[in-house]
Amino acid sequence: MKHWIQRIVVLLTVSMLLTGLLPVMTPQASAATCTVSQTADGRPYVAPTATGPGSGKVVGFDNTHGETAGNADWVLDGGFSDMACALAGQGYQVEEIRAYPLTLTTLNSYDVVVFAEPNIPLTTAEEQALTDYVSAGGGLLLVGDHYQADRNLNTWDATEVFNGFRRGHYGQSYSAPSYNYNGLTTGTTYTFNGGTDWLASAFGLRFQFNAMDLVDSTNNPIQAGNPSDPDDPGILAPSLTYNLTTGVNSVATYAGATIAIVDPTKAMGIIYPNKGSLKRWTYAESTDPVALYTDNVGTPAGGSATYGGIHEGAYVAIAKPSAGKVAAAGDSSLFEDSTPKYKREDTGSTKSTHPGWSDRDHDTLGINLVNWLATPDATVGIDASLRQPATQVVYDPYTLTEPISEPWSTPPTGYLWYDASTFKAGAYNGTTSGGGGGGTPTWDWNPIPANAYPGNHLAVYLDGSGLATSTTYDTKAYLYVTGSGTQVSQRYNRSTGLYADALTSQNLTSSGSGTLKRWEFWTLSSTTTDRALSVRLKVNGTTEVTKSINQVATGSYGYLTVEQSLGYSDGLHAALFTANGTLNTAVRVMPNADTTITLPAGTYTLDIHNDAGAVLDNVSVTIAAGTTVSLASLLQPAPTGKLLISEVFYDTPGTDDVEEWIELYNGTGSAINLNGYSLTDNVGTWQIPSATIAAGDRLVVARNTSGFSALYGFSPDLAGLTLALGNSGDRVILKDSTGAELDRVAWEGNLSGWTISASTGSSIYRPDLTVDTDSVSDWAATGSETPGY
Repeated sequence: MKHWIQRIVVLLTVSMLLTGLLPVMTPQASAATCTVSQTADGRPYVAPTATGPGSGKVVGFDNTHGETAGNADWVLDGGFSDMACALAGQGYQVEEIRAYPLTLTTLNSYDVVVFAEPNIPLTTAEEQALTDYVSAGGGLLLVGDHYQADRNLNTWDATEVFNGFRRGHYGQSYSAPSYNYNGLTTGTTYTFNGGTDWLASAFGLRFQFNAMDLVDSTNNPIQAGNPSDPDDPGILAPSLTYNLTTGVNSVATYAGATIAIVDPTKAMGIIYPNKGSLKRWTYAESTDPVALYTDNVGTPAGGSATYGGIHEGAYVAIAKPSAGKVAAAGDSSLFEDSTPKYKREDTGSTKSTHPGWSDRDHDTLGINLVNWLATPDATVGIDASLRQPATQVVYDPYTLTEPISEPWSTPPTGYLWYDASTFKAGAYNGTTSGGGGGGTPTWDWNPIPANAYPGNHLAVYLDGSGLATSTTYDTKAYLYVTGSGTQVSQRYNRSTGLYADALTSQNLTSSGSGTLKRWEFWTLSSTTTDRALSVRLKVNGTTEVTKSINQVATGSYGYLTVEQSLGYSDGLHAALFTANGTLNTAVRVMPNADTTITLPAGTYTLDIHNDAGAVLDNVSVTIAAGTTVSLASLLQPAPTGKLLISEVFYDTPGTDDVEEWIELYNGTGSAINLNGYSLTDNVGTWQIPSATIAAGDRLVVARNTSGFSALYGFSPDLAGLTLALGNSGDRVILKDSTGAELDRVAWEGNLSGWTISASTGSSIYRPDLTVDTDSVSDWAATGSETPGY
């Protein structure tokens, strides 16, 4: 049996909340939050937070082709953070790609590459690298947007970048303006690929030059089509989409493009706008005859009377051109959230992005697509039974002229899309100098606690912004007695893992976005008397910030033990204690051992942070003088007074009759002997063998020991379960030795109101073991299963 502490570690990892306390944190996403870390070369990444279909696999988000230009912010720690966190919950490692230009070597580091709304065109070599990557089995997700989404004002929008040619410029080379990006010199002239129809040739599909919107996205989103009209499929049934639309019943668009199926042997649509659902996007150029092929609020354009359906073009499409796979979506709103990271590079203003990931069934669609792209499939081409007619094209995409002069708006004075030194402060790749007025470096201690107490390792947060990118700074950070100036601290050195005289310099390097944000830790040389202290930062010999802190050496103290078993073992975590709304003290959690923290008697709110954000928050801690409190015991779920069913794994990734299991939780204050207890489903009953489940513990009952062990690497507590848990709906009822019902759970409509369902390879579970209402509201579907935790 697994101890309840292990369950806490898993739940803390999955739900790492990025609170607003620290400026360094990725803004809190609306549907998911997690910890963003940095690779050795300074790129953001999110580590897996659970096991699942993505375990052992890596997803790369491209950020080399203008994905943060204008109002876009399609990065894993910004406008795509909800998506990145959800993928981490599927077991994926999620990383940002910053190596320009893209090469096959770079691409081959990833099982799936997310290419979201690029605004910088591809070179011929990059197109070939992407083709070769897919040919070798890679998965490619192309996220487009509406025509005229030229975010960096270089005359290219994502539809044109993906297709391989600008509208009205097929077959024409592109050689101006001069190009300077990620290391290319100002004088380098960017030579485009000659205007080839690359996307259609390689993958059998083409983004269409239009700007569609739904007539009523709130009440009439894209959904299942008209079964009597084969031209109006809407969201196709899972059986027709390689199961990619499983759980996807409603999607929306907030200005996007459709996708033409050029070669039905390679590509197919899986979601089409419903007939009569479309209108021209409000801000599309009004003189453009094909901003929408058919404007159903006016005269149909382009000579067609189709207002959606297959002939309009797909909203989401897939391709199986070779050993690998491709998916394409017509709007970034499907996958974005409302937490942009960067400022606009042209104006420096704050971006506003749409909470699309949590809208409709977009999250389910996104996860389905990535899991499909990451799964090897030896077959090539679309199954013959699923092939669709080529999309009706009502205009010639090669010769179509531009409706207005380009770029769409005049770039601000001093802004050059190809010169990062002109980007405003806070923009990706923005600098501290240049025509764009990159900004002024700022340094701060924020947050800084009011007090330091004896025996603790003091923690204060270093907050540097607006810095030169990837630049090394000479830093000294120390505490001294206010007035006398006597230095009284030793500073922790992350490189050596040791504390040394705080007047010793340490070299710290800013990130690729010009920030330097991290926890600093000190020991105090003396705690014999009360002292007013100052904590000072010197950068390159210049004093940048000094703030006050009070060393309290007397008082009635109690203690809190933070157990090593809770998982804060790398030593780079800070425990923050807030009292009466003020940050009272912050203390380093020590590595590889329990940490005992000295505190004055009182009640505190505890948060534990790493550099990127909170990994535990809002825990109430009451300290009594002379006593020691265990954090592990504070986190233990309060007893429900009942024996409960806590998790059910019914739709397994392999063979159900050897992989299914049920978990029980003892919420009482005493051990329970299960002799005579039983589990019942809709067709049979299984008597639980004689076994004891300790108070506050879990017990896993599996169908088969070897099947369970093959999945998880350890044995279940009990095996031999004979209930066959139905994937399309079933129930489990727990009864005691007298036959009295103790608990029940149902799924997928087997009992009235029980609509919860789990995707293949995931379980259903109780997120709060203190709540038992015998209703579906007690249950949730996981990103992956966690037996015994």
